[in-house]
Amino acid sequence: MCPATYIYIHNLHSLAETDEYNALGIPKNIEETKLIIEPWIIENQANEIKSYTFAVENKSDDHFIGLFGLKLGNKKYKKAEVWYKIHSTY
Repeated sequence: MCPATYIYIHNLHSLAETDEYNALGIPKNIEETKLIIEPWIIENQANEIKSYTFAVENKSDDHFIGLFGLKLGNKKYKKAEVWYKIHSTY
């Protein structure tokens, strides 16, 4: 992952508007943000992925604007959870 992406995600998670609906709380520093992101990266490389996390970028300028995730539930119930975090500027 590009080092700048860690900063973008850290900035997103540091916004009061994001924190209002974020169970993780505001990260204390970039290292704490990395600890949040690293399991996402590992999960996206698994043989059987159960949780997908993607960066959302503005198509016109490729600027990071947020995150989108899909967490698959039990196959038996054919359910999934969708979540997103979009920078308040957008």
